[in-house]
Amino acid sequence: MVSWTRNMNQMATYWAPGIPDGFGGMTMQVPVTVTCRWQEQAVLFRDAEGREVTSSVVVYPVQELIIRGYLALGDQTVVLDPRDLATAFEIRQVQQSPSLDATQVLHKVYL
Repeated sequence: MVSWTRNMNQMATYWAPGIPDGFGGMTMQVPVTVTCRWQEQAVLFRDAEGREVTSSVVVYPVQELIIRGYLALGDQTVVLDPRDLATAFEIRQVQQSPSLDATQVLHKVYL
């Protein structure tokens, strides 16, 4: 176990982006729960288009997540479309940092 994973004791619901819906939007895949560390904090970062934006939440999940997916704190798997949930946020940037021995990766996402 990597030392940072013992601090990931929260659960979030993740909706991975699906395929284009034909109307300029995106469908969402079936929601799944992920173990994570959820921090509500403002952090300045650059999004996928290179714009400087501020996050409202930074999440450290135990697995890789994808930009344009959505996250909500807690088990919200009964909600099929996260855009119907006021507490779900779009993933706007992802980062990975390998451990010193390169056997594990710390994932970080900005919402």
